[in-house]
Amino acid sequence: AARGNERSAARGAGQRVARAAKASAILGLAVALFFGARWHLAQPLSEDVFAAERATVVRAALPDGTRMELAPGTRVAAAMYRDRRVLRLEAGEARFEVAPDAARELRVETRAGPVRVIGTVFTVRDRAGEVLVAVERGRVAFAGVELRAGDQVRVADGRAGTVRKVPPARMAPWRSGWLVFENVPLAAALEELNAWRTEPLVLGDADAGRARLTASFRTDDPHAVLRMLPR
Repeated sequence: AARGNERSAARGAGQRVARAAKASAILGLAVALFFGARWHLAQPLSEDVFAAERATVVRAALPDGTRMELAPGTRVAAAMYRDRRVLRLEAGEARFEVAPDAARELRVETRAGPVRVIGTVFTVRDRAGEVLVAVERGRVAFAGVELRAGDQVRVADGRAGTVRKVPPARMAPWRSGWLVFENVPLAAALEELNAWRTEPLVLGDADAGRARLTASFRTDDPHAVLRMLPR
């Protein structure tokens, strides 16, 4: 009887061990599936890089219907996720016409922080050490302020300037074939001018770079600046 009780106890212990092992395996599988699902959902649905070379404007559409226009010398990396849309302006200037999607905010990452929007039309520029955001339609959040249609703000050295009202036609004049400069240091202007030239202009010295430039140039006339500078 004692041996029978021992065998029964052993069988019971073995069954408990087996049940515990099975439960542990099920739990481990559930945890693996949970984290695997989270990892899968966190992966982008698509990734692309768009770049415009010198003297070239690039127009592109993202999978969600958002349209972009890239000025020369611009590079944008795009990643589409299930719950968000992320663009990164690495350099240059781009105009975005965002397809509305209330379930997926679109964010443009810049050196000066993100531009957040659901659906609107706006321009982001990163040239000559400053980041500029201008809104044609809708609203965006950038640098701690909300920008509405006609608003423009610049961020330089980590500080945001005053929000200015600018006519939409002047927000991205390069789209109409013009480069417009208002009291801009020549060194800063050359960064944009050179994006439209196959042969970049080089400053002779720092003093020349500090000269202020107020002028308008056709993007299809790369030598206009050379004709104007002596005056």
